[in-house]
Amino acid sequence: MKPPFHRVVFGLGTVLLLSLAADFLHAQTTELQVQAASESQPAASTESAPAPAPRRAESRPSPTEGWEVPRDMPEGPTGFEEEKESALKPPPEVPMGEGPKINLEDCLRMAMLNNREVRAKSFDMQIAQNKLKEAKLTGIPIFEYEFLSFPAPRDADHAVSSFFEGDLTFGQRGKITMGIPLYSFGKIGIAQELARGGIAAEQEKKIDKQNDVVLKVKQLYYGLLLAKDVRELFQDASNHLANEVKRRESSREPADPVELTRLKLFRYEMLNRLLETDKKAALAREGLRIQLGMERGTLFSLDEEHLTPVETEIKEFDHYLELNRRNNPKNRLLDIGVKASEAQYRLERRKLAPDIGLGAFYEFGRTVQPIAGVNLTDDFNDPFNFNRVGFGLRIKGDINVNQYLAKTRAAQADYFKNALNKEIADEGLELELKDAYLSVLQSKEAMENGYRAMKLARQFVFLTKTNIDIGVGDKKDYSDALQAYLVSRGRYLESVYNYNIAVAVLEQRSGGIARKE
Repeated sequence: MKPPFHRVVFGLGTVLLLSLAADFLHAQTTELQVQAASESQPAASTESAPAPAPRRAESRPSPTEGWEVPRDMPEGPTGFEEEKESALKPPPEVPMGEGPKINLEDCLRMAMLNNREVRAKSFDMQIAQNKLKEAKLTGIPIFEYEFLSFPAPRDADHAVSSFFEGDLTFGQRGKITMGIPLYSFGKIGIAQELARGGIAAEQEKKIDKQNDVVLKVKQLYYGLLLAKDVRELFQDASNHLANEVKRRESSREPADPVELTRLKLFRYEMLNRLLETDKKAALAREGLRIQLGMERGTLFSLDEEHLTPVETEIKEFDHYLELNRRNNPKNRLLDIGVKASEAQYRLERRKLAPDIGLGAFYEFGRTVQPIAGVNLTDDFNDPFNFNRVGFGLRIKGDINVNQYLAKTRAAQADYFKNALNKEIADEGLELELKDAYLSVLQSKEAMENGYRAMKLARQFVFLTKTNIDIGVGDKKDYSDALQAYLVSRGRYLESVYNYNIAVAVLEQRSGGIARKE
């Protein structure tokens, strides 16, 4: 799959930074312990846990679930003696902001109406439609005209000497012809067939561009939601690091200065990651504005709060294969191309046939002064002053056997080549569709596994914290548990984004996004 337009990538490498800070997050929330206790019910725990609060469905957990600040910790991120106020203004909320709220369907509808690339394809269709009008020649008069103005010698018997001696007069000649095509032995019909194929090709190209725009809009939309969730993850981790520094600095127990310094360094690195996230989200937001055809400075916000898996029913591969063969614009363009090659071959075979039509002309000549020495003064023989008119049937052709055979054989070879290329391209498109289908199945399984891993990591945190509280655990195990939880949370968010994009790609390659058939 091609890289998305202004794609916001928050990969696993970014999430792994949280694992470095996890070594210092020894104060887990009461909510996290209660949720894990309800899932695991460990026998080793000696403390009774309160009843867990209601939560959403497991398939859509909150991206900040389990990050509430413990009651015994300060609320503000204090404890940094060297910290100064930043010269930068607070970054805007990502991706929410001012302006009307729009959902994904609104974005797709606006993109189909306002996207400049899609609108440009409409003009390509107009060009193709006018080419069809140009090819409709039968019965329509065609006019040609020509006018000449020239100096003429006044003595026709001594024309050269009269010219150089300056014995001249002013002359004018004009000719108007009219032709009406009647029959071309099928050549005009084939030309119209090619023009109609051009219109159909431009229509398919427009649909293909619409599909590309739809995919870009979905990538940017889901990317902005991912940016918001990842930002909340970074922000909560940064707050916990700040609170941990404050707790250690205010504790009566001596704190290791090396670990405290490392903790501060990690928090500043987390703040840098927040700035990077805001930058990428701002670029994605601007890219989405461009795709929707909005003017610069237009304010809008997303209607959804968090990134969630799209709700769709994954059907059998044969269903998508049938949609691909029927609706995919790339498949239809291949069919149109082969038909155009076949029509061009038929046109070349008819090139030896003549063109039949009606013709008429009117021609006149005038001089300002009379010309001496002209023996014949009738309209058809006088070269200077005359009126001529004619009407009749015209049969016109060009017989060049060598050129005819060469062009006919070249057109036949081009037709065979395009037919073979279509077979190869059909297999390639089917293979791409298979890849998209398997990617959906794989990403869905990865997303479900990521959620299960996040639940197990939550239980792991509770078990290790409980063992430490009763004096039988190791702090290193607790740090490992927090690290596993943070990494699993990041992986789950990434897997949701990958699944949504995989579904969008499958819809695109099956040809069912813009066509809606």
